[in-house]
Amino acid sequence: MADLTQMRAAEAQVLAHLPVAVAAHDLPFAGGTLHCLVAGDPALPALVLVHGRGSMAIFWHPLITRLAATRRILAIDLPGWGLSANIPFTGTSGEAAVNWWRDGVLATLDHLAIARCALMGHSLGGMVSMAVAAARPAAVSPLILEDPAGFPGKVAPWARLFFAVEPERLARLSPQPVFAWARHRLTASPPAAPALTQALATLDRLITTQRASGVAAFHRLLPLHGVGYTLAADLPKLTMPTHLLLGAHDPLVPRAVVTAGMRAIPHADLTIIPDAAHTPHLEQPDATAALVTRFIAQ
Repeated sequence: MADLTQMRAAEAQVLAHLPVAVAAHDLPFAGGTLHCLVAGDPALPALVLVHGRGSMAIFWHPLITRLAATRRILAIDLPGWGLSANIPFTGTSGEAAVNWWRDGVLATLDHLAIARCALMGHSLGGMVSMAVAAARPAAVSPLILEDPAGFPGKVAPWARLFFAVEPERLARLSPQPVFAWARHRLTASPPAAPALTQALATLDRLITTQRASGVAAFHRLLPLHGVGYTLAADLPKLTMPTHLLLGAHDPLVPRAVVTAGMRAIPHADLTIIPDAAHTPHLEQPDATAALVTRFIAQ
């Protein structure tokens, strides 16, 4: 696929500008290949990072660069997104979609022989991480959920409409200056070196305009008429230490939904990150990395 070839080249450009060594791998899964990034000494304890809707592993780069000295880091392109976009989704329900993403993470852990890890997921990746932890509770500690989806509760009508129309379709129709402005408003990051900034902008444009099979799966999870599936039944199974991070100005994940949902998790706490919206690991990387380090050390 031409778009995957371009995306692979753009990812390589980003990796070349990072201050730590990161290896890229492609693993067989469900009729396609799962893409993942690995950094850090293999002898170190593992930290697994799971991205959100319409993203990919490389956008964890702020945490990869800050934490690779003390952790073996694995960041996964979920089935249907990024360089794992060629994996077909054949399910017909929100539960099938979550299980598809969950099984991609579990298959990657098995392939790389990671028997136990700290697990962190952002947004949709938070929901997937909860599903992974519920399936293998003895393999995960701690569980870190950054602005997570998956809790019972209503989703704002504007958000349902936005995802039903598809951000990817809107991005393909948007001139580059409009696209760049909109992305900056949603996920403004601290300044980086010009070459890295340009490489990330190219990759961001590619991932956001991608025709990915993950979009079809997400429609099953969040149809226009409301939430298609939640993890309400799995929350009590999350018996490991669970730490929730929430940007103080997140427009997508209501704080009330998070605080209500976490009551069903046996050992959960919540930290609000000031001056952040939906992606604290991009907007406030130093603060987020410090919190992750603290959570893992507890």
